[in-house]
Amino acid sequence: YFENDEDNLNTIKAIKANLKPNGIGVIDFMNVDFVLNNLVTEEVKTIEDITFKLNRSFEKGHIIKDIAFTINGENYNYQERVKALKLEDFKSFFKSAGIELLEVFGDYKLNAFQKNNSERLIMIFM
Repeated sequence: YFENDEDNLNTIKAIKANLKPNGIGVIDFMNVDFVLNNLVTEEVKTIEDITFKLNRSFEKGHIIKDIAFTINGENYNYQERVKALKLEDFKSFFKSAGIELLEVFGDYKLNAFQKNNSERLIMIFM
């Protein structure tokens, strides 16, 4: 995903262009509605004696996770920014790219996608 939706569309078009005839594509993405409804804004995790401080937020169409930790007295800070693309956004990209959406699943057990309850957004297309 990119900041500019035109770049996102061009990526979808490139995926389609590289599918073999009758080839199938898969995009596995987070389900933004589920993530936002269950967003844990602050969390502390300790893994192998390293304590990670996590802060999550939703800002300007992005889900942001700030990660801070200290190792050997040195502080580290990282940020993950994920554009909050929803099924409707992907459908728009697919339509513009001439892609047929075949199926949408909500988890790795291939249960049907449910906007508010599915953890994943798994799209099968050609």
